Amino acid sequence: MRKPHYLNWDGVRVLALYDGMHETSVAAIQTMAFDELCLFAGDFPDLSAFEDAAGKIRRLSVSTAVGVMDFDSLKFLKDLPYLRLSDAIKSAVKGQSIDFSAFPKLETCSFSWKNYFTPSLLECESLRTLALWGCPAKDLRLLSNAPQITTLCLAQGSPVDLGGIERLQSLEKLDISLLRNLADISALGELKALRHLCISNCSKLEDLTPIHSLPMLEVLHVAGKHTFDDLQFLRNFPALQEFIFEIQLKNHDFAPLFDLPALRLGRFITLRDFVATPKLLQELARAKGRKLKLELIGGGKIKTVTFKL
Repeated sequence: MRKPHYLNWDGVRVLALYDGMHETSVAAIQTMAFDELCLFAGDFPDLSAFEDAAGKIRRLSVSTAVGVMDFDSLKFLKDLPYLRLSDAIKSAVKGQSIDFSAFPKLETCSFSWKNYFTPSLLECESLRTLALWGCPAKDLRLLSNAPQITTLCLAQGSPVDLGGIERLQSLEKLDISLLRNLADISALGELKALRHLCISNCSKLEDLTPIHSLPMLEVLHVAGKHTFDDLQFLRNFPALQEFIFEIQLKNHDFAPLFDLPALRLGRFITLRDFVATPKLLQELARAKGRKLKLELIGGGKIKTVTFKL
């Protein structure tokens, strides 16, 4: 039987429990200090220990190595602000669902789509950050029932378009990746409060012009088999502070970058055959009176160069 021990996840001290809620696990919850509790491996059909330790548990994660779990005992965690669930777990009671109304203070939730996780989650008025893997729906109309969300992360799954997302008018950060069927992002144009956008490896997505209607964007990341004609479109984002592009660029005219008053960092990854040299770019920067950190990573004459202008 493995003993509970600490893990460090990006500076978060995590107490990992293995092989169920045995005496050693119960004692660890009661006596050890932690930022996050993780049910790491094994079956947890009895989580009644949560009742006495509820005040200590501020973040709860359930790993993919967990098989069976007592959903009903989650009701003891009424002050829980953070919950992350794997798609491997099953309820200890057949047909039981997680009642998210038991978490009136839940702010952040991450999970792979399961019918017994969803619809009551979207009714949590305190929910602000939602990370969702494997959404089976063709659009996002179900999520339109949660207009309070400010951060949304979508990975994998079946969406063909983002219809319904326009109802999330409080949304400030959106990260979509590996949505292999996604071909239409026109609904994004309605999200006028959006400040952070990441679009990564959505292989059927060709038309990115809807993002031109997002004047409040401060951070823009785009990765995939996209080719931009030039950088003139960046003028649509006067508030842009940072961009990372893993794309190809036909016209390597970097002058538009120096017309963005807030831009501080630009990074091009896998950019082929760029010919601009640090000296030429420095002269351009001086002419515009701008300071900007620009990274060009790829082939051509310059293999990898990072410089401040």
